[in-house]
Parts: sequence; structure tokens; C-alpha cells
Amino acid sequence: MAHNVWDNPVTRKELRGRMRTGLAFITLSVYAASLSLFLVGFYAILVDANTFAPSTYSTEELGGSLFGAVVGLEMVLIGFTVPNLTAGAVSGERERQTYDLLRVTLLPAHTLILGKLTAALGYAGLLLVVAVPLQSVAFFFGGVNAVLIWLSLWMMALEALLLASVGLYFSSRSKRTFSAKALTYVALAFLVLGLPLAGGWVMTMRANAPAYQMPSVWVTLVVGVLVCFNPALALLLTYSLYTKSSSLFLFSYTAGNGPTLTLPSPWIVFSVLYLGLAAIFLGLAVRRVRRVEG
Repeated sequence: MAHNVWDNPVTRKELRGRMRTGLAFITLSVYAASLSLFLVGFYAILVDANTFAPSTYSTEELGGSLFGAVVGLEMVLIGFTVPNLTAGAVSGERERQTYDLLRVTLLPAHTLILGKLTAALGYAGLLLVVAVPLQSVAFFFGGVNAVLIWLSLWMMALEALLLASVGLYFSSRSKRTFSAKALTYVALAFLVLGLPLAGGWVMTMRANAPAYQMPSVWVTLVVGVLVCFNPALALLLTYSLYTKSSSLFLFSYTAGNGPTLTLPSPWIVFSVLYLGLAAIFLGLAVRRVRRVEG
């Protein structure tokens, strides 16, 4: 029995196998190059465009825009990369006919799943570390502090955790890697894009209804939760509220003529949602592996 996650033999096997291939380093290089080119191009657009001329666009706004653009692209790239690491973790063993050999080692189902998860998150951590210097460029312009950088890293780490967990679940229940990846991306698209869009649609319909010029408090709260399923929107809202109230944990909200509520910051709601969903999908993946064994 492994004493900690790094003693897990599955973790060591996955990390060694991944880092010994050239694809891992090619992915890191393309990832870093994409972010760098995007940062340079975005900076050139902001400075050269008439609407964002330096005379009308403060350096603090420029730094905030650069930071938000880099983090947003990071979240998109992580969204495509991390599920690909785990969606074939279990189904790939079946396709290579190595799953039975792996199971005769008497590893518990949770050790197998957590080993695959830790290996994927370890590589995702490299992606996050590579991009830290690019995020720090915003320090030269202002508008961003260390708290926001750490917060963005925390939220992207949770994003990677949920993406990896969803991939593991569908990989554990699929016999083919292709179907596992397809189901993973569909489920993630529903969670990260579908639910926030549904929340925005509800907010728009309630606001435009003749009998409801302003959304009710409960509708607004539900919509706020749905929007927090998207990491980029949750971070953007957190940044906006933080710049207005200088509070990273709580903020005050008043809906129409209703009472003033003290609510948790969007990043807290995001953290609860993603940690809870990750635990659920990991539990389902472990259960699925045990059922297959039985």
C-alpha cells in the first residue's frame, strides 16, 4: 500500500512513460510559444489600435488586459490538453491489453485511479509553471498584484483537477479511447459553456419580461452560480469585484429594491463547485473500476 501519492507505482509509471517521450516536451514548447506569441500580438494590438492608444489607455488597464488575456488563453489550452491526458488512461490500458496485467498486481481501484490522476496533474502543473513568467509581465504595467496571480493559478489548478477527473470517469466506463474522449469533451462543454450560457439566457429573459424589469434575488443567485461554472468568467467577476471593493472573499449585492446581501466571491463558489464535482467524478470512476473487477 502506498504511503502517499508519490509512492504510488501507477504515478511513477505514468510520469516516467510520459516524460521519456518527445511528445511531452513538444507539447510544453508549443504551449509556451503559443502563449508568448499571443502576448506579444495582443500587446501590439492594444498599443497600436486607436481606441487603445496610450494617451487614453492607462498602464494599469494595459497590465490588467494583458494578464486577463494570457490567463484566458491558458484556461482554453488547459481545457484541451488535460482531458486528453486522462480520457485514455484506463481505456488505453484495455486497448493495449495491459489492463488485466495491471489488475493482477492487486492494486486497489482507488490507487489505480489516483495514480493516473496524480500523473496527469503533475504534467498540468508544468504547464502552469511555464506560464508564470508570462503572467508576471503584467507587473511591469501595474493593475495586477501577486494575490491575483496566485488566485489565477489556484483556479487553473482546480480546472485541471475537474477536467482530469471527468476524463478518468469516462475512460473507466469506455472500452475505446475515442469514445471516452468524445464523451469527456461533450460533458465538459456542457459544464463549462452550457450551464453559464443557460444562466445568461435566464437572466436576459427575466430582465426583458414585462412583469419582471429586474431579476429576483433567487434567480440572480442561481444565475451567479451557473456563471461560476466557467473559470474565465469566475475569475473575471472576481477581479472586477476585487478592484471595486478590495475584498477577495465577500462582497455586497443588492437586487433591485431587495435587501442587500453579503455573498462569497465568485472564486469561492467556483472552488466549491469544482472540488465537489471532481470528488464525485473520481468516486464514480473508482466505483466503475471496482464493478468491472467484480
